[in-house]
Amino acid sequence: MAAAGNWQCGEKVFKFLLDQRGEQFTTTEDIIKAAASNQVQGRDILELLLDRRAEQFTITEDVIKTAASNPSRGWDILVLLLDRREEQFTITEDIVQAAVGNEGWGGEKVLKLLIDRRGEQIMVTDEIIKAAEGNKSNSKWMLSLLKERGKIQG
Repeated sequence: MAAAGNWQCGEKVFKFLLDQRGEQFTTTEDIIKAAASNQVQGRDILELLLDRRAEQFTITEDVIKTAASNPSRGWDILVLLLDRREEQFTITEDIVQAAVGNEGWGGEKVLKLLIDRRGEQIMVTDEIIKAAEGNKSNSKWMLSLLKERGKIQG
C-alpha cells in the first residue's frame, strides 16, 4: 500500500510488483484509495491497475470520495474512473461534500466534473452547503457553481 502513496516513484514500484509478483499481488480497496489520494502519480497508478488488474478493481464510494478530495489530481483521477468505469459510479451526499470541501487548486474542477457528468444524481443538502461554506480556498466559487447549475436557489 505504501507504493500507492509514493509521490516520486509509485507507478514504477507498482509496475515492478505486477511484473515480478503479479500472481501474489491483490488489488484491495485500501490500495486503490491510497492511489486515489496520491497528489502526483495517483492517476498513473490507477491507470496501471485498471489496465493490469481490471477484474480486481472496484470503485466504491470511499474511492470516489478520496479522489474527489485530492487537492491536485482529483479531477484527473475522476475523469479516468468515469471514462473507464462509469457504470460503477453513484454520486452520494458524502461524495459531493468531499468535492465542495476540496481546497486544492483543482477543487472547483472536481465539482464541475461531477455536475457535468452526473448532475442528475446530485441533490444539495444543508450539509453540502455547510461543507462548501467551510471551504477556506474555494467557498465562493463552489457556492456560485451550485447556484449557476440550478442545484441551489438564491
